Amino acid sequence: MKVATAGIGEVIAFMIIAAFVALPIVLTGYNFYFFVKPFGTLTPKKQRTRFLCYLATPILGELCQGLWISMFVGVSMKQWNEPIITGGASDENFHSLTASGLDWWMYTLLLLSVLAVWFMNVRYDTRKPPLVSVLLIGLAASANVVSLLYCIQLSKNLEKEANILVLYVLPVNWLLITLRTLADEFASQVKLMRENGEPTGLNAFLCKLFTSNGGRFGVIFTSLVPIAAVVFIIQILAGQGADAFVKTFTDTADWTFSQQTPPPPEYYEGHYLCTVAAGGHHKLVKPTRYGVRRGERIIVNRQLCIANAFEDLIAERTPRFHKAVRGFYDRHGYPICRFITTPLRADITYLLMKPLEWVFLAVLYLFDPQPERRIARQYTGR
Repeated sequence: MKVATAGIGEVIAFMIIAAFVALPIVLTGYNFYFFVKPFGTLTPKKQRTRFLCYLATPILGELCQGLWISMFVGVSMKQWNEPIITGGASDENFHSLTASGLDWWMYTLLLLSVLAVWFMNVRYDTRKPPLVSVLLIGLAASANVVSLLYCIQLSKNLEKEANILVLYVLPVNWLLITLRTLADEFASQVKLMRENGEPTGLNAFLCKLFTSNGGRFGVIFTSLVPIAAVVFIIQILAGQGADAFVKTFTDTADWTFSQQTPPPPEYYEGHYLCTVAAGGHHKLVKPTRYGVRRGERIIVNRQLCIANAFEDLIAERTPRFHKAVRGFYDRHGYPICRFITTPLRADITYLLMKPLEWVFLAVLYLFDPQPERRIARQYTGR
């Protein structure tokens, strides 16, 4: 029975990890395929598939990247002047990549770039006013400038943390998408300008630019100038200073452009469910006994024992998945532990954790032949 349940647990963990890994691989494969296929050569069905890929890549890519950063790389959201927490199963290895409060322009440009690419794909083969077309081209290209800075910012720690290499997948995919979209936009606008004969005036000039590699590069570069100027002006009006663009990457610690020295790291101290068991109102959190944790006596309740038994089970059956889960818990549990400073806050945390406690208990009863024995031995030193 034990062998069978272990196999089921490993299969479930494998399926979760496989889905997490397979999604970027599948999207990357599609994006490479559509990169070499101009829009006009695709069947209507493949055109719809391309748009769905272009729609899914930034949304699912950001989600997967955020999970990867949090669970496998150890990049925290802490600014350079806050100590990171070390000593858990998976430490906080690095401070935030960008300076909070100064990075709004970066996320705004990324969002506008995504919208511009979607619009150009939806409105492909539709004649646009010249300035509108140029503006869309500039917005689409701006995300690649941000991605380049992001990739350079990451590069310092590639040797220290190999998992960082995965964070380059999304920028590479977006580069493929924007280059293909821009090439299709140039070709589409030239075709539409020539529909009524040889273009003249401004249309003739644009045709020459859009059909030569140098001209296309010039259009992209020129279109970035007013976008950068607008961002620069808004930053000054918002009181962030003329150097806010640079400080977004330099007012950080641990990265390529970083110029700040962080405080020494702090050692992981807490377990917020331990804090709940000891600090909540006894009638609600129901402490049951004393236990031993890292050689120190602590108060435990059933919720704490169930959570620890669940962790013990996945550590036994799926150690790699346990490492990721434990790392996530260490990074996010410690700040919560600091917040639980009153019995009321401990009570609220206990109630919020109840649904998760039931999930842990269900998993234990599904995959452990003796779940109550595992729960009972937590924090006993056995």
